[in-house]
Amino acid sequence: MAIARVQYNRASGTATTLAVTLAGAPSNNNALIVAVYWLADPGTITPATGFTEAVNIVRGTAQRAYIYYKIAASEGTSWTWSWVNSTTCRLNIWEVSGLTATQSMLLDKTASNDAGAGTGTSVSTGTTAATTI
Repeated sequence: MAIARVQYNRASGTATTLAVTLAGAPSNNNALIVAVYWLADPGTITPATGFTEAVNIVRGTAQRAYIYYKIAASEGTSWTWSWVNSTTCRLNIWEVSGLTATQSMLLDKTASNDAGAGTGTSVSTGTTAATTI
């Protein structure tokens, strides 16, 4: 089975909580992947129930970008994130089908680098986590 996007939505606002809603309940065993971006330091973050943090990028002292995921299991259609410091946030959610049945391998490889602005002819991709099977 090919990997495919089933549905997508986004939400944005300035507050200490934000919910993102899909048009329909995701199918069991499909992946839910959420990318979250804060314009300023949100402080302590509480993701929606059941989501696992896969990537956490901090740019300077302000901007934050995180990626979370979970495997759908009798889900509703809305998930809420909360944080301490009121700031602008954008949540993007994708339901994805066709991923491997081995759930621990969903996002076992991530790379990030926040080197900031600069000049040069090559870019480092940062560090990569070990593959687990």
